[in-house]
Amino acid sequence: MNIKSTSYVISACVISVITCNNLAHAGGYTIIDLGTLLGSDFSRAQALNDSGQVAGYFDAPGNNDYHAFLYDGNNMLDIGTLDGKDIMAEGVNKFAQVAGRGQISEDYTTHAFLYDGSLQDLGTLGGLSSYAWAINDHGQVVGHSLTAEGFNHAFLYIDGAMQDIGTLGGEDSYAYGINNLGQVTGESDLATVRHAFIYAGGTMQDLGTLGGDLSVGHDINDLGQVAGYSHTADGFTHAFLYADGVMQDLGTLGGEDSYADGINNYGHVVGSSKLPNDDVVRVAFLYDGQKMHNLCTLTECGRHGWSLLRSAVAINDHG
Repeated sequence: MNIKSTSYVISACVISVITCNNLAHAGGYTIIDLGTLLGSDFSRAQALNDSGQVAGYFDAPGNNDYHAFLYDGNNMLDIGTLDGKDIMAEGVNKFAQVAGRGQISEDYTTHAFLYDGSLQDLGTLGGLSSYAWAINDHGQVVGHSLTAEGFNHAFLYIDGAMQDIGTLGGEDSYAYGINNLGQVTGESDLATVRHAFIYAGGTMQDLGTLGGDLSVGHDINDLGQVAGYSHTADGFTHAFLYADGVMQDLGTLGGEDSYADGINNYGHVVGSSKLPNDDVVRVAFLYDGQKMHNLCTLTECGRHGWSLLRSAVAINDHG
């Protein structure tokens, strides 16, 4: 029996809007392959700013360690490591400051970092590890860290110090997004369930759910609108947009589940969704304020040499 081996190349990309007159216009987008570094066959984009700069990570050949990168619009820069192995960039602001997480030892201990021309270890809330997920234009960073008591707590790194922003009453919390007003979103335990939150002015607000027992806030814009996902009353997971005190179910692309990851200041949301009659494959979506679109269809990804756009993780104010 002959066995055929197939190799797949996965690469970070930017989907660039040619015209913003109609975000759902099929001819309005092109795909820009960011490539990789050091001959790697894998890269992943995690964050995007309004200048088109991208932060993410790639798989360094030889030792299979992840290296963080900053893409400046033309070139991909390897930003180094924290004296350990893997390092992953997760957020970037308009000043090309990058936040993320990197190993500091061979036992996989991980610390949050801030990159501003050089790497700075942000430390922890008293425990062994910490993870940074987002940064705003003031250099404020959010993420989560183990405490001395062994719980995971969301943190806000501000004025050179990591602050514990607490929970909704349970043991653990995690922060994933921050806007330029210093408002933070993420997820936190209550007594027996976990809900999305907005943290502002020292107070953590419970955003509720779409009827189920779980919700997660992934990103927040400067209007205080949150994109994330929630369990529904019938047990599925759907992307949501939280605005003006209401959590709106964004639905799916016909499949059972969807997840929202990014939002811009126009309330446009990106993420991933299952398709009808497919329990495995997810595709990237764009919610344009009215409906959810399959990004592979909008970009005609096959014409650009791409087989599938599995997920969209960020969208800037230029679409």
